[in-house]
Amino acid sequence: MPPRAIHSLRFAGVLLALASSLGCWFVIWKLYTGRGGETPIRSALQEQPLVALFGIAGALMGIGLALGARRAVENRNWLNPRWILRERKGELGLLVAGCLIGLIVLEIGSRVVYAHQLDFPFSHSTEELVYPPLHEQLHDYTGDTTNILLLGGSVLYFAGQQAALREAFGEDARVYNFAQTAHSSLDSLTKYRYALDRGYRFDYVIFYHGINEVRANNVPPELFSGGYNHYFFYRLTNTVFGDRAPWLRMALKSSLVYRANRLVTQLRETRFFGRNLVHIAFPREDWLEYGGDIKSAKPFRENLQAIADLCEANGSPLIVPRFAYHPILDDYANGMDTGFSDAEMRRFTEQWGLPRHVREGTRRHNEILQDLSDRFIYIDTAGLKKSENFVDPCHFTAEAQEAFVDVLSQALRRITAD
Repeated sequence: MPPRAIHSLRFAGVLLALASSLGCWFVIWKLYTGRGGETPIRSALQEQPLVALFGIAGALMGIGLALGARRAVENRNWLNPRWILRERKGELGLLVAGCLIGLIVLEIGSRVVYAHQLDFPFSHSTEELVYPPLHEQLHDYTGDTTNILLLGGSVLYFAGQQAALREAFGEDARVYNFAQTAHSSLDSLTKYRYALDRGYRFDYVIFYHGINEVRANNVPPELFSGGYNHYFFYRLTNTVFGDRAPWLRMALKSSLVYRANRLVTQLRETRFFGRNLVHIAFPREDWLEYGGDIKSAKPFRENLQAIADLCEANGSPLIVPRFAYHPILDDYANGMDTGFSDAEMRRFTEQWGLPRHVREGTRRHNEILQDLSDRFIYIDTAGLKKSENFVDPCHFTAEAQEAFVDVLSQALRRITAD
């Protein structure tokens, strides 16, 4: 019995157990530390239980390998594939069956966890995991009333929480809020098209975008994609909702595969694991210099035109307010004294890019809204563009939020009156 082989196998087992345990802890620490009141391990178990599962499985395999090293070396037949197929067909079949059963259990468990976290049915689709409002807003849809669809980012999301929009159409009107934080016109087009393809119809559609796509410009020109595939997130959406990587699209129907895909993406988005594409919520520091080239103007125009085409085809008036932003961006870009240093201004716009780039991108997008205003009902928001109305480059104070909703509501009342 070669003792060196036994010691080597035991060492490999111990190494596997330690690597799995420490690796699991390290990944959880990197991904989930500093996430508010939730502890890292609790957040990991809720959002990515595969991390803990892989760590436990790897540790158990390592311990088993270390404890069974002597027996494995003594029974050298395990090195011969022919011996396995000839003498151990039954065990091999049980192993395969066990793996399949394990995958089924993991799939069921993954669906149960998502269903519990998001308050979704067990049979939820991958599309609903990518865009939760597709289920949250449409599960009680009815076509028997006036239906208003909101397409936008965080500003319109918060506006949609207020009852004034619904009241502008009467007590029976319903607002379906597809707006989500950090989302772009591409997200709005994708969600709207998905709803229409499944037979949902809306009497009015409100589109409010202008700043989130500025972030997409912070990338070298040779890497920029009109479908925003230089984002990890849009690689996923363009796969799930489009024709990109059809084999992966089919695999992502599995909740387990989707969860694994999100884990890999999450890891690749961290600096430690080599983030080499754009995160949906913040740009790369070393790519900020590229943000002055407003590459997003063309896809922004195309996405808005596509939404306008869909609205026209379905007889739904499209309402597009001009995107309002903090006037300090104009002052800074024009060389006026803002009372803030360059460093403070950079922190002010850090979620989207450099201050001048953010202002120029938002201004260009607003120009596109103006250029296409014959395709929809255009609402001027110039009265809201006051410093006291903003808490950051684009989000309103509580009072200004009510004023924004009032601007929308008055416009809607005029439209219905006509």
